[in-house]
Amino acid sequence: MGMRGNDEMKRASFVSGFVVLFAAMMVFMMLPGAASADMANATQINLEQTVTGQNTDYDGDFYKFTIPSDGKVKLSVRQQSGVYWTASILHESGNVFRYFTTDSSSKATGVASVGVGLPKGTYYISIRGYNFTQPYEFTVGFTAGSTYEKEFNNTIANANPVGLNTSYKGAIQGYYDEDFFRFTIPTNGNVSFNMNNVTGANWFASVMDVNGMEVQSFRTEGSTNAVGMMSAEVGLPAGTYYLKIKDAGYNTSDKEYQFKVNFTSSEFYEKEFNNSLAAANQIILNKTYKGVIADSSDEDFYKVQLSASGNVKLAIKQKPGSSWNGYILHSNGGVLEYVSTDSGSFATGNKVSEVGLAAGTYYIKIVNGGSSVDVPYEFSVQYTSGNYFEKEFNNTVLTANPINLNATYYGALQTYRDYEDFYSFSVPVSGNVYLTAKQLSGSYWYYDILDSKGTKVMNFSTNGGSTAPSYATKAINLPAGKYFVKISGVFTNGIQYNFKVHAVGGVSGLKASPSSYNSVKLSWSAAQGATGYEVYRAVSQNGTYTKVGTATGPSFVNSGLATGTTYYYKVRAYRGTTTKVYGDYSSVVSVKPVLPTPAVKAVSGGYNSIKLSWGAVSGASGYEIQRATTQNGTYTKVGTVTGTSFANTGLATGTTYYYKVRAYRGTTTKVYGGYSSVVSAKPALSTPAVKAASSGYNSVKLSWGAVTGASGYEVYRATSSTGTYSRVATTTSGSFSNSGLTTNKAYYYKVRAYRIVGSTKVYGTYSTVVSAKPVPAVPVNFKAARVSSTSIKTTWSAVAGASGYEVHRATSLKGTYSLVKTVTTTTFTNTGLTKGKVYYYKVRAYRVVGGVKVYSGWTGVLGVK
Repeated sequence: MGMRGNDEMKRASFVSGFVVLFAAMMVFMMLPGAASADMANATQINLEQTVTGQNTDYDGDFYKFTIPSDGKVKLSVRQQSGVYWTASILHESGNVFRYFTTDSSSKATGVASVGVGLPKGTYYISIRGYNFTQPYEFTVGFTAGSTYEKEFNNTIANANPVGLNTSYKGAIQGYYDEDFFRFTIPTNGNVSFNMNNVTGANWFASVMDVNGMEVQSFRTEGSTNAVGMMSAEVGLPAGTYYLKIKDAGYNTSDKEYQFKVNFTSSEFYEKEFNNSLAAANQIILNKTYKGVIADSSDEDFYKVQLSASGNVKLAIKQKPGSSWNGYILHSNGGVLEYVSTDSGSFATGNKVSEVGLAAGTYYIKIVNGGSSVDVPYEFSVQYTSGNYFEKEFNNTVLTANPINLNATYYGALQTYRDYEDFYSFSVPVSGNVYLTAKQLSGSYWYYDILDSKGTKVMNFSTNGGSTAPSYATKAINLPAGKYFVKISGVFTNGIQYNFKVHAVGGVSGLKASPSSYNSVKLSWSAAQGATGYEVYRAVSQNGTYTKVGTATGPSFVNSGLATGTTYYYKVRAYRGTTTKVYGDYSSVVSVKPVLPTPAVKAVSGGYNSIKLSWGAVSGASGYEIQRATTQNGTYTKVGTVTGTSFANTGLATGTTYYYKVRAYRGTTTKVYGGYSSVVSAKPALSTPAVKAASSGYNSVKLSWGAVTGASGYEVYRATSSTGTYSRVATTTSGSFSNSGLTTNKAYYYKVRAYRIVGSTKVYGTYSTVVSAKPVPAVPVNFKAARVSSTSIKTTWSAVAGASGYEVHRATSLKGTYSLVKTVTTTTFTNTGLTKGKVYYYKVRAYRVVGGVKVYSGWTGVLGVK
């Protein structure tokens, strides 16, 4: 840089120094004693009024204004090159709220401004300059509002009261200025503080109790990339608190800050100060609580009360980038369990550690585990009451937890000085004892059974392989007495184990089914080591169970029960006689004694009826019949009977009907069994019983009994029994003659009845096939008489189609008949006979067909003497 540049810098430095010195003199001169006389003669001005004036001496000019309500006052002075003014906003006492000096450089333009929040009242403006020839110009602006800082609020005693969940604004006047605000929270809860980040400015904010003790603090961001809000939070009990804001970097003077005190009422936030066992917050089990570690040395303590023994889990929510260490403490401060959360980028869910504890008072301690200062944490103490959890400390035989046989117990080898857990139990009856333990991939537990002297009598380890079954069991035969279980492990810290010592196996696979209307049958899988079983029953699942019987095998029938009532059962195995040791109860099953289901048959009972039948159901008072027109349709009751059959009449011929039947027991109140399988049938015409006979050399006559409900009959014929049948007639009578047939040829017939329903024929089934051959008829009007002492004359009526007749004779009624004559006429005289001797005659016709005689039947036998 050249000399001119250096001169300008020196000149600028001098002017700047002079301005600062002069401004300081002006402020000094504005002390109460110096200003009070001039303020008495101050000129009254209006808000938002442009005021002009000109200094005539170094005392400056004073103006007076009044604001009608709380709000922000803004003093703006027009700037002018070559001249500067120092402007101040004063209290009526002469104390300065804010002041500034305008720019006098060659580039000075516009206005210079300063603002301050003030309560309703009268205030003063002072304008002072060293140039008495140039006029000044200023304006006092005002914005009403209760959310601006109200000076003077430089101490706790004169802190501005602020409301919750409302934004407020203010400004730090200089590095030594501090602004105090007072707020009250009506209940316990969480208070969060938000303050705007401003580029180039840093504020420091701290929260204090009524004694001025800091409970939380934070600093805003002032970098070039500063945006948004800076936040901090703390849980506090109901009461009054203070917020102090000050400059944190010599750079906030006259820059406006903005803040808000947010409050959420809740009993589930940390309440400071809780930095020791004595000051621990009392918390409720199984509720989620939130808190904040204020600094690296902060420790938060919480107190829990267990009304009974049980399992306690400390669960802390994990957050990427932050970690916390949590401790479960004994009432004396000793560590029972420890957990550290994960801070990795994929950290999710809760990190949990658990421990079994006896009833009593315990504490939770949470500390910074890394980068968690001012980061809210979240935790819960989950508690499950029960005598089946480990109770610390049980690290020796002397402190062993007593346990019962057949009960499952839960515990964990802890991450902090807990390497072995001990349990004690008694065996009342000598025999096998089984130890069953949970197996988990990646973890290995070692179980030892010790006798009363502490000597190991059995040991085994669980399988930590990925394909290991869920549980492992080992048996040992033990005499009656006291024993211990010792548990240790590898890769088991903080992982819950569970185990059970049992002398008799539990009953599994219990099933129940009705065996009759008043009994049920139970069955189950045989239990290890059992000599018998006890069966218990209740009338509700959670009701009182009463022993109803014992069994030596895995089944039991309970009789004498009420039909339709639901009964609940559980079974346990036992070993022993006088003294018994029991296994676990089975799971509960339920069953109802019910009437068996009928096995129903359905057949047509005629053209308009169906007959149902079934076997008798034991214990049934009657049966209910229901019908539908489709298998899956709506079933309607069509009858109730006490017998084992039912005829359903008035039905439509050929329509399929579907039926189901159920038995019931009782009269006023009926208890029903299950429905039978659905059966179906159609009302159908009966099958005709047909007869066939020759009615002549070329005809066959069919006849049958009338079929009830039939409108007519169809006759079908074939020339072989299995051949093709063709309809040859439809008739309404009970007979039919089929003529024009070939003599001696066999014809086959079947007949079916039909009924016209509407305009449609509904058919019955075909009759049995019958057959007949057309043959000549038997001669009729056969007569025989002596025409002389040695001759007899026979006569008969002509037979249609006959080619001739044969006359046969015998000398006794049942003797051998011989052909005596073949004739073509209807008479024959037999001569040359013995006088007085009896002769017997019969005649048959014949027809020659293809050179072969086809005979009729014989006439009756006539004897002549």
